[in-house]
Amino acid sequence: MRKALKIYLDESGDLGLGSEKGSKYFVVAALATYSPEKLSRLVKNANRGFSRERKGAIEFSFRHESERIRKYLLEGIARSDCWIAWEAIKKERNAPVLSGDWHEIYDEMCPEGVARIIGKVSFSKSGHHGR
Repeated sequence: MRKALKIYLDESGDLGLGSEKGSKYFVVAALATYSPEKLSRLVKNANRGFSRERKGAIEFSFRHESERIRKYLLEGIARSDCWIAWEAIKKERNAPVLSGDWHEIYDEMCPEGVARIIGKVSFSKSGHHGR
């Protein structure tokens, strides 16, 4: 039986314009894997191993994490069997696009990220997958 491909989406940045505190880019990233249990174990181990440093934080936010935590997570992801794709909008250059409803912008970027991921995954009749 073929394993299901799990795709995770996440965004970074904000869609607001004109704020000095705002981000320069809005990014949507997609990560796909046939082995979500490996990534789940990585996150659980990071939560346990860095619990004092993270002080009860629920989710990982790279901007707020230490270099040690970022390195641990990125090395773990690199060892896992996954594909990563992303889409980014430089807000300064795309002000007319970003002046619309942020739900519409997000809804356009997410399928594009998923399409890029699917394009990187090859399937065969035997059920094996490759990069």
